[in-house]
Amino acid sequence: MLATITQLSLLLTVLLCAAIALVTLRSAVAGRMVIRIWVAFNVFVGLWAICWWAGAFRFSDPRWRWGLMYAANASAIMLPPLFVAFVKAYLNQAIRSSRLVIASAAFSGMLLLLALIRPVNFIPQLQRVGVAYIPVAGYLLWVFAVQYAVLIIIGVVLLVKSLKHQTVAQRNKTRYILIGCFVGFLGGFTTFPPSLGIVKQYPYGVILVPIYCL
Repeated sequence: MLATITQLSLLLTVLLCAAIALVTLRSAVAGRMVIRIWVAFNVFVGLWAICWWAGAFRFSDPRWRWGLMYAANASAIMLPPLFVAFVKAYLNQAIRSSRLVIASAAFSGMLLLLALIRPVNFIPQLQRVGVAYIPVAGYLLWVFAVQYAVLIIIGVVLLVKSLKHQTVAQRNKTRYILIGCFVGFLGGFTTFPPSLGIVKQYPYGVILVPIYCL
């Protein structure tokens, strides 16, 4: 039952991300930096979700399974720096000159490059957990887990700090973003402990990921 709900939640994530990206691109403010970042973020989340769903549940060929799970995790590397950039743009702070945005993008880009050059150090193989297949972590996946946690926390802290300088309407919007991101990113983070060997259970927390879209 949980496996079925997980698959449906991943497919729902794909559909919601596609809808958000298309609607946003057609909006009158599609040229704004914050909107472009939000579209890119949703594209990467959708790519992660469809690849994770197919690799974990749908393919019997080990090569396809590994390739899809590799693609899912590699595409997710860019989510934390995009979130940081989105937060800075949302708060009307400079992006191109921001050391935080530049450093997070550079580090994440380097990590993605290393994952592409040395895939065996990123995801050497898959393991079966229940009815699904999930990655076994190489050392680069450990680095990704740290990058994910640190950058998401930084983005959340920036949003929380901004609350005391905002109007009531702005605070309500920021709180809405915080709740959605907290639930969604928490669901995404649950994919790390099983891969890192901390727990031996499928990460059913991915069921929470579509909530951020809502």
